[in-house]
Amino acid sequence: MDVDYVPNEQTAVQIAEAVWLPIYGKGIYDYKPFKAVLIGDTTWHVFGTIAKSYIKINENGDTTFTITVGGVPHIFLNKSNGKIIDVYHTK
Repeated sequence: MDVDYVPNEQTAVQIAEAVWLPIYGKGIYDYKPFKAVLIGDTTWHVFGTIAKSYIKINENGDTTFTITVGGVPHIFLNKSNGKIIDVYHTK
């Protein structure tokens, strides 16, 4: 009987967090929510999200532009055996 060791998105994200934390530190949580996409029924691609840029106007009418730049952590996991295929952080 074949068993997928990474059967769903939740498991893939939990593995990703466990791998990213010692590599990138607690800063990975700045990239939540994490998303997992199954590619071709064999590989999970888990990645962080980046905050959206926004414009804020305060009560005095002053405008603040916040532009978010940078990258997010990525990991590719084999669905059937859980092996790490690749890990990186975009910039």
